[in-house]
Amino acid sequence: MSSDVNYARADELATLVEERFMQLIEQGAFADLEPKLLELAKTGSEDQAVTLSLQFRLSDSEREREVIVAETSRAFLSDGDTYDFNNNESTLRYLCDGEIKVFQRNSCPHCWGDWPDKVKESVCPDCGYELGNQVKILIDDNACPHCLEGRVSRQEPRCDACGEQVEEKFVSWG
Repeated sequence: MSSDVNYARADELATLVEERFMQLIEQGAFADLEPKLLELAKTGSEDQAVTLSLQFRLSDSEREREVIVAETSRAFLSDGDTYDFNNNESTLRYLCDGEIKVFQRNSCPHCWGDWPDKVKESVCPDCGYELGNQVKILIDDNACPHCLEGRVSRQEPRCDACGEQVEEKFVSWG
C-alpha cells in the first residue's frame, strides 16, 4: 500500500474549506439559486429541509474508499428560515502498524472502513485489524479518547469528564 495522504493536514484545511463556502454564500454566489431552494423547501413539511452542501473528501483508489473530511451546509426550511451547519468527524491519533496516523475517530486508520465503536467491537469489520494489536489509540496529550473533552493518564485512566475507563490494552501512552 502506498503512503497515505496526510489526514492531519486535510483536517486543518477543513476549516478553510468551511469558511470559504460560507463566504461564497454571504457574497451572493448562490443568490439566484437560494430563492429556488427556499421555494422547494416550502413544498415540504416542517420536519423536512432542502440542503445545499459542500463536501471535502479524500479518496483512495487502492482501498476503493473515500472519507468525508468536512461537510458544510446551508439548510432551507419550510417556514422560510435557513441555518448553517458543519458536519466534521473528530480525529484521534493512532499507532497503526507501528506508524503514527491521525485519522477519523469512527473509521479504521488502516483501510478507512467504518469502525465506530472500536472498544466494543475490537476487530475492524472490513480489514480485520484489531484494536490492541495492529492498531492502538495514541494518547500523548491526555485527552480522553471516548469524549475528547476530559483528561486521562496512565495513573488515572478513568476520564474526569465522562467517567469512561481507558483500557490499557487498546492504547499507547505517548
